[in-house]
Amino acid sequence: MQFNSFEFICLFLPATVVLFIVFSKRWGTSAAIFWLIAASLFFYAWWNPIFALLLIAAIVGNYLVSRAIIRSPEQKKLLLTVGILFNLCVLIYFKYTNFFFQTLREIGWSHATLPPIILPLGISFIIFQMIAYLVDVYRSGNAGLSFVQYCFFITFFPKLIAGPIMRSSEIAPQFSGGQAFRFHESNLAVGLTIFILGLWKKAVFADAMAVYSSPIFVAADAGIPMNFFESWLGAVAYALQLYFDFSGYADMAIGAARIFGIQLPINFLSPYKSKSAIEFWRTWHITLSNFLRDYLYIPLGGNRKGPLRKYGNLLCTMLIGGLWHGAGWTFLFWGALHGIFLIINHGWRTFHFSCSTRVGRNVALFFSWLLTFMCTLVAWIFFRAETFAGAWNLLKGMAGFRGIALPYSFLSHFPAFLRQLMPAYGFRFDMTETMVLRPDMFFRGTFWMCALFTVVMFAPNTQEFMGSFLPIINPEKHPAPQRTPLFRWSPTTRYAFCIAVLGFLSFASLMILQKTEFLYFQF
Repeated sequence: MQFNSFEFICLFLPATVVLFIVFSKRWGTSAAIFWLIAASLFFYAWWNPIFALLLIAAIVGNYLVSRAIIRSPEQKKLLLTVGILFNLCVLIYFKYTNFFFQTLREIGWSHATLPPIILPLGISFIIFQMIAYLVDVYRSGNAGLSFVQYCFFITFFPKLIAGPIMRSSEIAPQFSGGQAFRFHESNLAVGLTIFILGLWKKAVFADAMAVYSSPIFVAADAGIPMNFFESWLGAVAYALQLYFDFSGYADMAIGAARIFGIQLPINFLSPYKSKSAIEFWRTWHITLSNFLRDYLYIPLGGNRKGPLRKYGNLLCTMLIGGLWHGAGWTFLFWGALHGIFLIINHGWRTFHFSCSTRVGRNVALFFSWLLTFMCTLVAWIFFRAETFAGAWNLLKGMAGFRGIALPYSFLSHFPAFLRQLMPAYGFRFDMTETMVLRPDMFFRGTFWMCALFTVVMFAPNTQEFMGSFLPIINPEKHPAPQRTPLFRWSPTTRYAFCIAVLGFLSFASLMILQKTEFLYFQF
């Protein structure tokens, strides 16, 4: 069950909210927690009930290990190692076994074949969250959560499939807080607003971009020579699709949780405005970045053992982060690219380069942003492409290796005055040039790409729009810049009407456009 499905929007979420109100008002907080755990398990079992049993077994096993760490401090290191290995073995079996045997077959070391292993929903996020809890218990010597609280911490459905990766220290205070697990009209208003904003991003923006990006990447993987203009459209359209897909899911998760009075950590904060690779990873998949930093990069030594060891730790961390995203060599290469970007970024910072004039600073910031975005865009091509050949095919098209021309059939789609001006500015039309997209589809895609890129760069993000109502945990760590009242949400009739219209249009688009899965679905 996905957040953009009719089952979730029309049945599951309304029924869960109604029964939550009944349980919390009639039997109190404990009953509300039990109900949300039961609803979350049903949510997870909807796709495949067998995996709900696996989830329950993993919850019981990890909680028992955490209690054993508390009871046996002299053996806690061994118990932690056993717990981590247990979790990693589960993750490796489901996510990487087929990849391992496929690689052996490709290099000729084995001819063994296995039946496809179905990946349980959200297993990567769930396993990382369980590992984080075990490490936190080991470090603090305090379990922190009861078994019921731990069940809720792992299973809470808004973050179950695609994060955010939450820490026990972030949820524990909310069990004794005054807002959580109680129905408040303000939480319903704030939560629904954030949820609808996320649904709009996913159903309208992300799915619209998928229409243009997917055929181009499929053609590139099939070996079809890629046109210069179409290659750029495909790459940027996918970057925007992924942006609004992940941003939309993050908003829907935060909004759905807020309806029940629960605050989740922020996971997405305008990453395409970043002016360095370091800043990008502080704003893209924030909870994953924090997890890799706290539970991998720092234990490896961080930056405490000299620059060479620091750069090696960075590269190792990003390689594992890339492989975590998917079982494939293209994902590993994507992680390696970002590791290299971070190493160069950290190395460049040692020069303490600065400009003395305001104009110079603005020019430097612009080129820093442009370089960061272009590096990110190139890396996304390997993230999306099924094969290295497909990725290189698209990159060659973007670099103009196959010429820079439009098919002659496109000429009739330009106004007469542009047809006269374009040759003077270097635009060529070739009788032999072909493209994957039809002319009308190409022009629509280009228009939407430019429009949505403008939204990404200049429109307020959800944190800025809803910042006055504390939509996330620890908002002081991610302060939202002040916006004019027009771009700050308030519980007024005007905003209620606007959000209702967005909700209606989003729901209508689910019926009209081709609905796609969240790109982080089944990770």
